[in-house]
Amino acid sequence: MPKGIYLHLPRTTAVREQISQTMKRKGLKPTVRCLNPPHPKGRIVSQELRDRIAETLRGRKRPEMTGEKNPNWKGGRAILDFPRRCPQYKTWRKAVLDRDNWTCRQCGFKGNKWPEIQAHHVLRFSIYKESRYDVNCGLTLCQTCHKKIHAKVKK
Repeated sequence: MPKGIYLHLPRTTAVREQISQTMKRKGLKPTVRCLNPPHPKGRIVSQELRDRIAETLRGRKRPEMTGEKNPNWKGGRAILDFPRRCPQYKTWRKAVLDRDNWTCRQCGFKGNKWPEIQAHHVLRFSIYKESRYDVNCGLTLCQTCHKKIHAKVKK
């Protein structure tokens, strides 16, 4: 064959037989290449082996990712340090929405889930800590009206 770029020509039967004999002699298994392998991530694993692996990993602690070693570590802050995650906030929000029947107080839009309907603090949440969970200091607003109110506050 001339030197240069070789095109992938189909192998003759003799060449395929020679490759097969060489692989058998070396103890290798012939591989079949396809464009869309059925399991591209690795070998096929039986359900029994999957169950054993899951049982081994279940409840496993990772000491290298606990406490201060975890990249999400916030200095040992409790859930009460995140006031919008605590149970009192969730209770307050539900009470405000139920009181107003999940209807925006400004435009009358009736929603049934977040973010289309939201509870708004009349008094600033960060400043007036004593009235954070007072139902009388909350309003039900749709997302659009809530954004308008906060845009006015920033000006």
